[in-house]
Amino acid sequence: MKVTRLKELAAYIVSKTGPVSQLKLAKLIYLIEWGFYREHGVQLTKAYYMRERRGPVPATFGSELEEMVGFELVMNRGLVTHGPRPRFEPRFMEIERSFIDASLQRYRHRSERDLLLATYLSEPMKAVLKEERSGATRKHEGIRFQRFPSKAHGSRAHGVSESVDFELVAPQEMTDDDTTAVMESFVQALPLMSTAQVLPSDDQ
Repeated sequence: MKVTRLKELAAYIVSKTGPVSQLKLAKLIYLIEWGFYREHGVQLTKAYYMRERRGPVPATFGSELEEMVGFELVMNRGLVTHGPRPRFEPRFMEIERSFIDASLQRYRHRSERDLLLATYLSEPMKAVLKEERSGATRKHEGIRFQRFPSKAHGSRAHGVSESVDFELVAPQEMTDDDTTAVMESFVQALPLMSTAQVLPSDDQ
């Protein structure tokens, strides 16, 4: 088995959070990855994110988790837990580990719904929704962080329209207006599926 940065991040998150749903794990990975990119201008895992119905997901998320089952991870009744026979220890630089820990402190106790809303309020997903609402044909289904500015870059990245100026809003900082705006984006972006069917109803 090839040890990738995505595997390391997934294993590390689960070791810190305890049992977590695959959906929540995917959202935690995205929010950590996007937050780190905004702060430092590079991705933690270099994963390629796909735009799925329930927000961005690493393209290899499912297959990489499967490779870890029985060793680093256990999957049971929809939950991912720390495995009994890990074959590797996640290795991060101190700056990376500190950022991951701070992000988990911020997000780990939030519900799936909160994390889903947070991903949809991030710049990449706002841009995707805007493209879809405009009727533009997207050349790919992926999400490239490099299209967006970071503090490390110091300016707006190449190829980003000046109108794409949405900031990430943490779940605990969301207002009713924020939530309403995201719900409206769901409805406009997913005309064949109601928001009630897309969003989970229970906290995880």
